Amino acid sequence: RIVTMAGFTAQPQKGFCEGRACSFLNGNFVEREGPDYVVGVRETYWKGSEFFIYQCRVDGTWVIAASSAFSRAREGSACDGYARSQMNRDLLDPAKTSFMELWDKGERAWKMRKGAAVSRLHLPDGRDLAWTNDNYMFLNVDHRTGYGPETVTFHNAPPGTYQIAVNTYSRNDVNNNIKGGKPSVSIYVGTSEQALFTCEIPPDCKNNSRIWNVVNVQMFDGGEEDIDGQHTGKTKYYIRLHDTYDSMYPLQEVDLPTAHRPGKENRKFQAPYFSRYFTPGPSEMYDDKQLQYICHGRCRAAPGYEQCMERHP
Repeated sequence: RIVTMAGFTAQPQKGFCEGRACSFLNGNFVEREGPDYVVGVRETYWKGSEFFIYQCRVDGTWVIAASSAFSRAREGSACDGYARSQMNRDLLDPAKTSFMELWDKGERAWKMRKGAAVSRLHLPDGRDLAWTNDNYMFLNVDHRTGYGPETVTFHNAPPGTYQIAVNTYSRNDVNNNIKGGKPSVSIYVGTSEQALFTCEIPPDCKNNSRIWNVVNVQMFDGGEEDIDGQHTGKTKYYIRLHDTYDSMYPLQEVDLPTAHRPGKENRKFQAPYFSRYFTPGPSEMYDDKQLQYICHGRCRAAPGYEQCMERHP
C-alpha cells in the first residue's frame, strides 16, 4: 500500500528552485479533520507546528518560500526579511497569526514580534495568496470527494512545478523495496472519469528504495478562457509531465514526511528550534545522497494526450 505526499508552498522566488518557480508536495502539510483544524468552512492546511515553510520579504512584499531553500537563502541576499508562524497557527487565517517570529540577522535567531502577521501572502506577480473555493489542493481521505482515499485533488492550483512521490505506507513493512507492491499512480484532468496519465515504476530500474519519485507536473497559466470569441472569466491551464531522471527535480531529505521510524516526524514537529529541522537525521532516515538512488517515472498518456509529456513516446 502506498500514500501520496501532498501539500504545497506556492511560487518561491527565482533562484530558490534552480531558477524556476516550484511548488512542493509533502504529506505533513495536509490537513486533518477536527474542530481545531477548521477555519470557516474549510480545514487548515497546516497541522502540528509550522516548521515547513517560511515567508521571505523582497522589496517589502512577503512571499511563501520552500523550507528546503531556507538555509541557502538565509546566507544570500535574495530576502531582506524572514518570518514564520507560531506553532498551531494557520498562515492563511489572520485570526491565528497575530504573533509571528521574525529572523534577527544580528543575533541569528528567531524573535517574537506582536502584530507582525502576514494576513494575506503575496505572489511575486502581485496576486494575493489566500484560501478560496476557486483555488485549492485537497487530500481526499475518504470516498466522499474526489476519487477516494490516497488521492489529491488539484483545483486551479497555482502555476508551478509539483513533485509527486509515493512511499511505503507502513514503517513496519518488512519489504524495503517499493517495487514489490507494484504501485501505480493515476492522474485525472478535469471532469474526465478516465485517467489521462498512468505512472508505474519502469521495470529496468534496479534501485531498491521505499520511495519512488513518480513525476513532476508542471502547470502553466494559459490566460483567460475564450470560447467562440467570448471571454468566460475563467483561467485556462496547460500541463506538462516530466518523468525522467534528467528532467525531474530530485527529492530532498528535508521534504520527506516519513521514514522507518516516527523519530523523523518528531524531529520536524517537536523540535524546539527551527534550525534543528535542517540538521541531519539518524542513520536510519533517508538523506539526500540515498535519495539519488531511487526509481523515477515512468508515465504513459491516454490517446490524444501524448503532447502533454515532456518525453515523447
